[in-house]
Amino acid sequence: MQSNGTPSEMSEGGSSAWINESPLPSREGDRGRGFSPLAPQLDESARRLPSHSRADARSPLPLPPSRKGRGDKNEKSSVWLAGLFQPHDLLRVDPAALTELARGLPGWAAASLAAVPWVVARRALACDGLLPVGIRGHGRSERCAAWLPPAAIVECRTPEDLAAARAWRQSEIPALAALDAVATLLAGSDWGPAGSVGFELATGHPTTRPDSDLDIVLRAPRRMSPAEACRLLAALAVLRVRVDMAVETPLGACSLAEIAAGGPVVVKAPTGPRLVRDPWTEPA
Repeated sequence: MQSNGTPSEMSEGGSSAWINESPLPSREGDRGRGFSPLAPQLDESARRLPSHSRADARSPLPLPPSRKGRGDKNEKSSVWLAGLFQPHDLLRVDPAALTELARGLPGWAAASLAAVPWVVARRALACDGLLPVGIRGHGRSERCAAWLPPAAIVECRTPEDLAAARAWRQSEIPALAALDAVATLLAGSDWGPAGSVGFELATGHPTTRPDSDLDIVLRAPRRMSPAEACRLLAALAVLRVRVDMAVETPLGACSLAEIAAGGPVVVKAPTGPRLVRDPWTEPA
């Protein structure tokens, strides 16, 4: 694994029509099927989820079968990589590849991978057939941007997978405790937890704290009006945790608060941030 040595954030991050009233339109392929349609795909073992506590968090939680397998080590297309993995996807690294991949990484990053061999897909262009990923350590200061051969990936969990599995339980951690309320608000939409909450749910490794924010990814292939965004913001504001919602548009991720403001918004794209008037109508 190659590292550029610079820190990287692990997470980026309306209307009643977006609050359990009007589902987002479906998209072709594995993504975009929405929260509700994913649930029937769970096998019986996933339906009978055992109770989860921070005491037994060392074991990964039961989830739907991963829809992505090992990458093709000979594939060099950035387009292919971008289509297979998207920002916020949690990727499990083949343990057999860890020794070689850890070369050149900071000591804490190598130790973190050895303990929990998972990384998160970053929002950046692939380089020389390598996938941009982020490694998280124990503290907020321990974030490392790196590059990973797709052949070293053995499993992928998307934010939508985590939302569909509903593998969270009652918790004193506000970010985890709020997930049931968020699931109700966004029922029928394509959404999922990201950041420390997503990492903990995917890996079973405790990463959330009492002061953790709740990072949410909401797929929005159709336009969200400022009025819709305002109503969703108001519904989220009553929760006991700060919710940072990234709205994924055709151009990239936008802040829900900026959409609600009604002016130009900053879109986070693989090539970098971009100020646009409407991320649903402007060309890529």
